[in-house]
Amino acid sequence: MFWKSLFQVLGTRLDMSTADHPQTDGQTERVNRVVEDILRSVCAEAPRRWSEVLPLVEFALNNAVHASTGLTPFYVTGLANPRVQLTPPRRGSGLSGGGIADR
Repeated sequence: MFWKSLFQVLGTRLDMSTADHPQTDGQTERVNRVVEDILRSVCAEAPRRWSEVLPLVEFALNNAVHASTGLTPFYVTGLANPRVQLTPPRRGSGLSGGGIADR
């Protein structure tokens, strides 16, 4: 079989599964469950805005350390983690004005 030969040459393991049947792959099933949980939580707070936060959910998942590898997906695919500001800037705290002094 072509795929098995290719993966053997690459030194990786190929696990065949059925399309649209995530139960055959436990890792995929687990990730799908996490995504569902996060989106359910987001929808509880802002049901009409779930599509707006989808990129943030994706970023958070890709920036989270996975137990199976001990690494983030960002690191696994690009050997680097993005630099993320830990706290968002407060409104009116920048140099553009709009702070307490302007009131």
